[in-house]
Amino acid sequence: MNRIARPAIALLLIALFGCQPSDQSHTVKGPQTDSEGAEQPASEPVAAAKPLQRSSNAPSLRLPEPGPTLPDFGAIKDVKQKKQQFFAYLEPMIAQENAHTQALRSHFEQLLELLERQPQLHPDDQQWLAQVNKSFRIDAETEADQLHQLLAKVDQIPAALVKAQAANESAWGTSRFARQANNLFGQWCFTPGCGIAPLQRGADQTHEVEAFDSVAAGIRSYFTNLNGNKSYSDLRQIRRCLRNQQQPLRGRALAAGLTHYSARGGHYVDELQSMIRINKLEPWAASWWGDSQPKHPCYQLVQVENDQPDPILVASAAPEAAASTAPTAQQPESNPASGSVASVDPTPVASDLLAASAQVQQPTAAIENLIPPTPAPPLEQGKEQPAGPIQSATIPSNNNSDTAEQK
Repeated sequence: MNRIARPAIALLLIALFGCQPSDQSHTVKGPQTDSEGAEQPASEPVAAAKPLQRSSNAPSLRLPEPGPTLPDFGAIKDVKQKKQQFFAYLEPMIAQENAHTQALRSHFEQLLELLERQPQLHPDDQQWLAQVNKSFRIDAETEADQLHQLLAKVDQIPAALVKAQAANESAWGTSRFARQANNLFGQWCFTPGCGIAPLQRGADQTHEVEAFDSVAAGIRSYFTNLNGNKSYSDLRQIRRCLRNQQQPLRGRALAAGLTHYSARGGHYVDELQSMIRINKLEPWAASWWGDSQPKHPCYQLVQVENDQPDPILVASAAPEAAASTAPTAQQPESNPASGSVASVDPTPVASDLLAASAQVQQPTAAIENLIPPTPAPPLEQGKEQPAGPIQSATIPSNNNSDTAEQK
């Protein structure tokens, strides 16, 4: 090859190879092929994910402000005055708790509205919801089902019922558990040191009566217990039925769902209803649908049977039990060594007594140690079993069973 041909060939090669695009700068447009030569569709630009919207004004899950300390109701000798002051003391805290409960319900609905516009909740809302689910024992998988369960379970409690139970369980605020543990409702706990051990607790029992930092904290726990514990699903069924019928919530009706709150069962319900009536805690109709209207949609839910003797009457029939349950004005609590139990208001108030119809005066409060309230199972024990999804936040009026509050 002559000297003139060589430079020409070199220039030709430079021209050919210099025009090829590099791997780093070339962008393939149109169809591409995979390693086996199959044509792949052209990639489309990925749109940025829309940020999740966070809810507003989530109710605080912290304990309520302590409020006023428990007065010395035992020092008030006039029974009428004692009862009036006891109820007046509770009223603002009950109203506060019902307002908190309504705020929770409103926020559940707000979160459901958010889920209609986005696939999931904001991480902050997820964290808030997880805490609420734990408090009320919710086990649904999806966020929407969790919120539906919460709307079915969590609702207000009539002030009349709260007042009656507090008076009954705490002997009008004078029991040892009320004075030393701010516990007006006889609530149990199961962690050693979580409260006060009953004086005559069985050798095989480990429960304690829970201690609270304030009466307001105890009321919060009581609301959470009735709204979340499977033992009180009957109460929640009655409440849902009344809501579906657009009728007001009454303590008289909801008390029928508390047969599992005490070992006394239906007798305990009778006593609560009697206390509501005599103390005029809510309007009391002489002719009540729960007594006289079998066709009422909620009628069957409030029927309570007393097919067993009242344990208090049985215990009081025994000489040793009768001696231990006799209160005196100078003895607000009996001697632990004697095996006696918490005393009650020594002044007879026949209208508040379960045994008034039998002409036998009995304590107005649950007897400490002798007839303890049915313990609420620990959080990790037992869950209300799911029975199908809830289709909407409003429970159908023809579905009053406990399955309605499941996921």
